[in-house]
Parts: sequence; structure tokens; C-alpha cells
Amino acid sequence: MTKYEVWETDDGCVLFGSENREKALANPAIKFVKLLYEFEAATGEEAAAIHNLRMGFGAYTPVGEPERCPKCRTWFYPEGSGQCWRCGQIC
Repeated sequence: MTKYEVWETDDGCVLFGSENREKALANPAIKFVKLLYEFEAATGEEAAAIHNLRMGFGAYTPVGEPERCPKCRTWFYPEGSGQCWRCGQIC
């Protein structure tokens, strides 16, 4: 599981994995106002879906078509995050 953060900005909000926190907060193009919430998710698609629901944006539509993970055969989105919820980063 990866920890994600959602920050309020001057222009709306931004979602990123906590492992990218230093890089995101150092971006001079974005003015971070306050941390809205944190949560854990298994994939980028799951994180985006949780974020959309919490923010009232409606259902999240993943990028590309789902395919079977070559390791465990569960579904994942290779054109999106490339993450399998069981195996981690695939592509």
C-alpha cells in the first residue's frame, strides 16, 4: 500500500504519493495552502477513485484498457499507473 496526500492549492487541489512529497512541495509553480487529507491505496487508479469520491468529482475513469497481470492474472491498467494491486509496479 502507498500513502497518498491531497493538498489544497491556489488553483484547486493536487494528489500525489507521499514518496513524492519533497519534490511536489518544492515545485515553485504550485502554491500549497494546506493538507486536506491522507489515505492509503494499492494503485494509482484506486487513489484517484478515492480522491474523486471524496471531492465529489464523480466516478474516476482509468487510462487505457484493463489487462491481466502477467504475474498473478488479476486486472490492472498498464497504460495508467502500470501497478497491480497484488504485485506492485509491473510496467
